[in-house]
Amino acid sequence: MSDQFNHFLATESERRPTLRPLIACVAGAWALSLALAAAAQQPAPPADAGRFLERADQNHDGVVTKAEFVNSREEMAKKLDRNNDGVIDSRDAPKMRRGKQKYEERMRDINKHFDVDNDGAVTTSEFVNGPTYAFDQADANGDGMVTKEELDAAKAAFEAARKN
Repeated sequence: MSDQFNHFLATESERRPTLRPLIACVAGAWALSLALAAAAQQPAPPADAGRFLERADQNHDGVVTKAEFVNSREEMAKKLDRNNDGVIDSRDAPKMRRGKQKYEERMRDINKHFDVDNDGAVTTSEFVNGPTYAFDQADANGDGMVTKEELDAAKAAFEAARKN
């Protein structure tokens, strides 16, 4: 039989092109645009993010888990909050470091990444429980662990981003 005859015998729903592939395509594009927008909103990791990730491997097995990463932040917060007032700020700096450009840059970096409530102060809680951009960017496959290979790739990417 000819195609014209088959077309004539087909029901109206069989002749009408389906919208399912179009809807799936639009939904996929929408999901991709949301993911890209979320990635674009993440600030570049701090300059020493790769080194910090490396040090977070508390059991020295070559893999950094998210729990290890957060735990290492807790230890770092204790070191940074030298006056134990619950806030990480320039008052915690040894007098010889206050006003030094590198130290001031680091404090601005900490504020930019961890002052979640934008009140101008980074509490130790904000520092410990704040966004984990560096970890999330390094965890390429999203399994909650950063392997040595992922860490090496992330360090190179962080360095390249810092140069730009």
